[in-house]
Amino acid sequence: MKLAKRVITGDYDLVEHEVRYLLDRLSSNYEIEPNVVEFPSEDVLFVGDLHGDLEAAEAVLQNFNEMNPSAIVFLGDYADRGENQIETTNLVLSLAAEYPNRVLLLRGNHEEEELAARYGFRDVIRRRYSRDLFRNYCNFFKALPIAAINKQGVFACHGGVPEGVSSLRDLQKPNRHYENIHDQVLFQLVWNDPKPADFYFQRSMRGGGAKNFGRKAFDDFAKNLDVCMMIRAHQAFPSGFREFFDGRLISVFSTAYKGRVDPKIAHLDDESVNPISLV
Repeated sequence: MKLAKRVITGDYDLVEHEVRYLLDRLSSNYEIEPNVVEFPSEDVLFVGDLHGDLEAAEAVLQNFNEMNPSAIVFLGDYADRGENQIETTNLVLSLAAEYPNRVLLLRGNHEEEELAARYGFRDVIRRRYSRDLFRNYCNFFKALPIAAINKQGVFACHGGVPEGVSSLRDLQKPNRHYENIHDQVLFQLVWNDPKPADFYFQRSMRGGGAKNFGRKAFDDFAKNLDVCMMIRAHQAFPSGFREFFDGRLISVFSTAYKGRVDPKIAHLDDESVNPISLV
Protein backbone atom coordinates (compact mmCIF):
# COMPACT_ATOMS: atom_id res chain seq x y z
CA MET A 1 0.00 0.00 0.00
CA LYS A 2 1.79 3.11 -1.26
CA LEU A 3 0.09 5.46 1.18
CA ALA A 4 1.10 3.38 4.18
CA LYS A 5 4.69 3.11 2.94
CA ARG A 6 4.86 6.89 2.62
CA VAL A 7 3.90 7.36 6.25
CA ILE A 8 6.19 4.59 7.50
CA THR A 9 9.13 6.27 5.75
CA GLY A 10 8.41 9.58 7.46
CA ASP A 11 5.97 11.47 5.23
CA TYR A 12 3.21 12.40 7.68
CA ASP A 13 1.72 15.20 5.57
CA LEU A 14 -1.50 13.50 4.48
CA VAL A 15 -4.45 15.31 2.97
CA GLU A 16 -7.91 14.53 4.28
CA HIS A 17 -9.03 12.10 1.60
CA GLU A 18 -5.86 10.05 2.17
CA VAL A 19 -6.58 9.80 5.89
CA ARG A 20 -10.16 8.76 5.15
CA TYR A 21 -8.95 6.06 2.77
CA LEU A 22 -6.55 4.67 5.37
CA LEU A 23 -9.22 4.65 8.09
CA ASP A 24 -11.92 3.13 5.90
CA ARG A 25 -9.65 0.35 4.66
CA LEU A 26 -8.56 -0.62 8.15
CA SER A 27 -12.08 -0.35 9.55
CA SER A 28 -13.36 -2.88 7.03
CA ASN A 29 -10.60 -5.29 8.08
CA TYR A 30 -11.10 -4.97 11.82
CA GLU A 31 -14.88 -4.75 12.12
CA ILE A 32 -15.31 -8.41 11.15
CA GLU A 33 -12.86 -9.62 13.81
CA PRO A 34 -14.11 -11.04 17.14
CA ASN A 35 -13.72 -9.10 20.37
CA VAL A 36 -10.75 -11.28 21.33
CA VAL A 37 -8.40 -12.13 18.48
CA GLU A 38 -5.45 -14.52 18.27
CA PHE A 39 -1.77 -13.61 17.99
CA PRO A 40 1.39 -15.75 17.57
CA SER A 41 2.91 -17.73 20.40
CA GLU A 42 6.45 -16.32 20.45
CA ASP A 43 8.68 -13.49 19.27
CA VAL A 44 6.00 -10.84 19.76
CA LEU A 45 6.42 -7.17 20.67
CA PHE A 46 3.85 -5.37 22.83
CA VAL A 47 3.46 -1.60 22.78
CA GLY A 48 1.80 0.31 25.60
CA ASP A 49 0.26 3.78 25.57
CA LEU A 50 1.74 6.17 23.00
CA HIS A 51 -0.50 9.21 23.56
CA GLY A 52 0.70 11.21 20.58
CA ASP A 53 4.42 10.63 21.26
CA LEU A 54 5.82 10.45 17.73
CA GLU A 55 9.40 9.96 18.93
CA ALA A 56 8.33 6.86 20.85
CA ALA A 57 6.29 5.57 17.89
CA GLU A 58 9.29 5.97 15.59
CA ALA A 59 11.44 4.09 18.12
CA VAL A 60 8.84 1.30 18.08
CA LEU A 61 9.08 1.22 14.28
CA GLN A 62 12.88 0.99 14.48
CA ASN A 63 12.67 -1.99 16.85
CA PHE A 64 10.08 -3.62 14.60
CA ASN A 65 12.38 -3.26 11.59
CA GLU A 66 15.54 -4.39 13.39
CA MET A 67 14.08 -7.30 15.36
CA ASN A 68 11.70 -8.51 12.64
CA PRO A 69 9.31 -10.15 15.14
CA SER A 70 6.54 -12.51 14.14
CA ALA A 71 4.02 -9.91 15.33
CA ILE A 72 3.59 -6.64 17.19
CA VAL A 73 0.55 -5.91 19.36
CA PHE A 74 -0.39 -2.32 20.14
CA LEU A 75 -2.37 -2.16 23.39
CA GLY A 76 -4.27 1.06 22.67
CA ASP A 77 -4.20 4.78 23.57
CA TYR A 78 -2.62 6.10 20.39
CA ALA A 79 -3.65 9.76 20.69
CA ASP A 80 -4.67 12.36 23.31
CA ARG A 81 -2.30 14.55 25.35
CA GLY A 82 0.79 14.38 23.09
CA GLU A 83 2.15 16.96 20.68
CA ASN A 84 1.90 14.79 17.54
CA GLN A 85 -1.37 12.95 17.98
CA ILE A 86 -2.35 12.76 14.31
CA GLU A 87 1.12 11.75 13.12
CA THR A 88 1.51 9.10 15.82
CA THR A 89 -1.91 7.60 15.19
CA ASN A 90 -1.45 7.58 11.42
CA LEU A 91 1.96 5.92 11.75
CA VAL A 92 0.44 3.10 13.80
CA LEU A 93 -2.44 2.78 11.33
CA SER A 94 -0.01 2.66 8.42
CA LEU A 95 1.96 -0.15 10.04
CA ALA A 96 -1.27 -2.13 10.40
CA ALA A 97 -2.19 -1.44 6.78
CA GLU A 98 1.23 -2.41 5.44
CA TYR A 99 1.65 -5.54 7.59
CA PRO A 100 -1.90 -6.78 8.29
CA ASN A 101 -0.75 -10.27 9.27
CA ARG A 102 1.92 -9.06 11.70
CA VAL A 103 0.53 -5.87 13.25
CA LEU A 104 -2.44 -6.01 15.60
CA LEU A 105 -4.15 -2.93 17.01
CA LEU A 106 -6.28 -3.18 20.15
CA ARG A 107 -8.65 -0.63 21.61
CA GLY A 108 -7.77 1.34 24.72
CA ASN A 109 -9.93 3.58 26.85
CA HIS A 110 -8.84 6.64 24.85
CA GLU A 111 -10.28 5.06 21.71
CA GLU A 112 -13.66 6.12 23.03
CA GLU A 113 -15.31 9.18 21.49
CA GLU A 114 -15.89 10.86 24.86
CA LEU A 115 -12.25 10.72 25.94
CA ALA A 116 -10.88 11.54 22.48
CA ALA A 117 -13.00 14.69 22.54
CA ARG A 118 -12.12 15.61 26.14
CA TYR A 119 -8.34 15.10 25.96
CA GLY A 120 -7.56 16.88 22.72
CA PHE A 121 -7.66 14.53 19.75
CA ARG A 122 -10.87 16.00 18.35
CA ASP A 123 -9.48 19.53 18.59
CA VAL A 124 -6.21 18.79 16.79
CA ILE A 125 -8.10 17.04 13.98
CA ARG A 126 -10.49 19.96 13.55
CA ARG A 127 -7.64 22.46 13.46
CA ARG A 128 -5.96 20.62 10.59
CA TYR A 129 -8.85 18.96 8.75
CA SER A 130 -12.63 19.20 8.61
CA ARG A 131 -14.87 18.64 11.63
CA ASP A 132 -16.19 15.45 10.01
CA LEU A 133 -12.87 13.58 10.00
CA PHE A 134 -13.06 13.02 13.74
CA ARG A 135 -16.11 10.85 13.05
CA ASN A 136 -14.04 8.68 10.69
CA TYR A 137 -11.46 8.11 13.41
CA CYS A 138 -14.19 7.20 15.91
CA ASN A 139 -15.73 4.76 13.43
CA PHE A 140 -12.32 3.12 13.12
CA PHE A 141 -11.75 3.01 16.87
CA LYS A 142 -15.05 1.22 17.53
CA ALA A 143 -14.03 -1.50 15.04
CA LEU A 144 -10.89 -2.41 16.99
CA PRO A 145 -10.77 -5.68 18.98
CA ILE A 146 -10.74 -5.36 22.76
CA ALA A 147 -8.22 -8.09 23.59
CA ALA A 148 -6.01 -10.85 22.19
CA ILE A 149 -4.82 -14.28 23.30
CA ASN A 150 -2.41 -16.90 21.97
CA LYS A 151 -2.40 -20.68 22.13
CA GLN A 152 -0.03 -20.65 25.11
CA GLY A 153 -2.49 -18.63 27.18
CA VAL A 154 -0.85 -15.19 27.01
CA PHE A 155 -3.65 -12.62 27.18
CA ALA A 156 -3.28 -9.00 26.06
CA CYS A 157 -5.57 -6.03 26.66
CA HIS A 158 -5.33 -2.36 27.55
CA GLY A 159 -6.66 -2.40 31.12
CA GLY A 160 -7.16 -5.67 32.93
CA VAL A 161 -9.39 -8.27 34.54
CA PRO A 162 -13.14 -7.46 34.42
CA GLU A 163 -15.83 -8.63 36.82
CA GLY A 164 -18.24 -11.43 35.94
CA VAL A 165 -16.16 -13.42 33.45
CA SER A 166 -16.18 -17.22 33.68
CA SER A 167 -15.17 -18.11 30.11
CA LEU A 168 -13.77 -16.61 26.92
CA ARG A 169 -17.31 -16.56 25.56
CA ASP A 170 -18.19 -13.88 28.13
CA LEU A 171 -15.68 -11.63 26.35
CA GLN A 172 -16.67 -12.59 22.82
CA LYS A 173 -20.44 -12.17 23.00
CA PRO A 174 -20.90 -8.42 23.88
CA ASN A 175 -21.25 -5.90 21.05
CA ARG A 176 -18.16 -3.66 21.04
CA HIS A 177 -19.14 -1.54 18.02
CA TYR A 178 -20.06 1.67 19.82
CA GLU A 179 -18.18 4.98 19.91
CA ASN A 180 -18.28 4.71 23.71
CA ILE A 181 -18.11 1.25 25.26
CA HIS A 182 -21.44 0.39 26.89
CA ASP A 183 -20.92 -3.20 28.01
CA GLN A 184 -19.48 -3.31 31.53
CA VAL A 185 -17.22 -6.30 30.87
CA LEU A 186 -15.62 -4.67 27.83
CA PHE A 187 -15.48 -1.33 29.64
CA GLN A 188 -13.52 -2.86 32.50
CA LEU A 189 -11.18 -4.64 30.07
CA VAL A 190 -9.91 -1.24 28.93
CA TRP A 191 -10.18 0.61 32.27
CA ASN A 192 -9.30 -1.71 35.19
CA ASP A 193 -5.97 -1.64 37.04
CA PRO A 194 -4.08 -4.32 39.02
CA LYS A 195 -3.14 -3.89 42.67
CA PRO A 196 -0.56 -6.17 44.39
CA ALA A 197 -2.88 -7.32 47.15
CA ASP A 198 -4.98 -10.38 47.97
CA PHE A 199 -8.52 -9.25 47.10
CA TYR A 200 -11.01 -9.50 44.23
CA PHE A 201 -12.25 -6.05 43.17
CA GLN A 202 -12.50 -2.60 44.69
CA ARG A 203 -13.63 0.79 43.47
CA SER A 204 -11.07 2.70 41.41
CA MET A 205 -10.20 6.37 41.77
CA ARG A 206 -10.72 6.57 37.99
CA GLY A 207 -14.48 6.45 38.60
CA GLY A 208 -17.10 5.66 35.98
CA GLY A 209 -17.40 1.98 36.86
CA ALA A 210 -13.67 1.23 36.63
CA LYS A 211 -12.27 -1.17 39.23
CA ASN A 212 -8.99 -2.18 40.77
CA PHE A 213 -8.43 -5.94 40.73
CA GLY A 214 -6.26 -7.98 43.06
CA ARG A 215 -4.59 -11.37 43.05
CA LYS A 216 -7.81 -13.29 43.73
CA ALA A 217 -9.56 -11.78 40.71
CA PHE A 218 -6.52 -12.40 38.52
CA ASP A 219 -6.20 -16.02 39.69
CA ASP A 220 -9.88 -16.72 38.95
CA PHE A 221 -9.66 -15.09 35.52
CA ALA A 222 -6.51 -17.04 34.68
CA LYS A 223 -8.07 -20.33 35.76
CA ASN A 224 -11.38 -19.77 33.97
CA LEU A 225 -9.81 -18.71 30.66
CA ASP A 226 -6.70 -20.93 30.84
CA VAL A 227 -4.47 -17.84 30.92
CA CYS A 228 -0.87 -18.12 32.09
CA MET A 229 0.09 -14.46 31.68
CA MET A 230 -1.47 -11.06 31.00
CA ILE A 231 0.24 -8.17 29.21
CA ARG A 232 -1.45 -4.80 29.57
CA ALA A 233 -0.79 -1.04 29.49
CA HIS A 234 -2.86 1.90 30.86
CA GLN A 235 -0.67 2.97 33.82
CA ALA A 236 2.35 5.28 33.69
CA PHE A 237 4.82 3.59 36.02
CA PRO A 238 8.13 5.55 36.08
CA SER A 239 10.15 2.54 34.86
CA GLY A 240 7.75 1.94 31.96
CA PHE A 241 7.55 -1.74 32.92
CA ARG A 242 6.19 -3.42 36.04
CA GLU A 243 5.40 -6.99 37.10
CA PHE A 244 2.48 -8.10 39.27
CA PHE A 245 1.39 -11.42 40.76
CA ASP A 246 4.78 -13.19 40.64
CA GLY A 247 5.48 -12.04 37.10
CA ARG A 248 2.22 -13.36 35.66
CA LEU A 249 0.98 -9.86 34.80
CA ILE A 250 3.14 -7.37 32.92
CA SER A 251 2.29 -3.67 32.63
CA VAL A 252 4.07 -1.70 29.90
CA PHE A 253 4.00 2.02 29.05
CA SER A 254 5.60 3.31 25.86
CA THR A 255 5.53 7.11 25.98
CA ALA A 256 7.89 9.27 28.02
CA TYR A 257 4.84 11.15 29.32
CA LYS A 258 6.61 14.52 29.48
CA GLY A 259 9.74 13.03 31.00
CA ARG A 260 7.99 11.18 33.81
CA VAL A 261 8.42 7.68 32.33
CA ASP A 262 11.33 5.66 30.94
CA PRO A 263 9.32 4.31 27.98
CA LYS A 264 9.43 0.60 27.25
CA ILE A 265 7.96 -2.04 25.00
CA ALA A 266 7.75 -5.72 25.94
CA HIS A 267 9.16 -8.71 24.06
CA LEU A 268 7.55 -12.13 24.43
CA ASP A 269 9.81 -15.04 23.54
CA ASP A 270 9.90 -18.63 24.84
CA GLU A 271 7.21 -17.84 27.43
CA SER A 272 9.25 -15.04 29.04
CA VAL A 273 8.58 -11.31 28.71
CA ASN A 274 11.41 -8.80 28.80
CA PRO A 275 11.46 -4.99 28.60
CA ILE A 276 13.06 -3.07 25.75
CA SER A 277 13.86 0.59 26.30
CA LEU A 278 12.78 3.13 23.68
CA VAL A 279 15.43 5.70 24.68
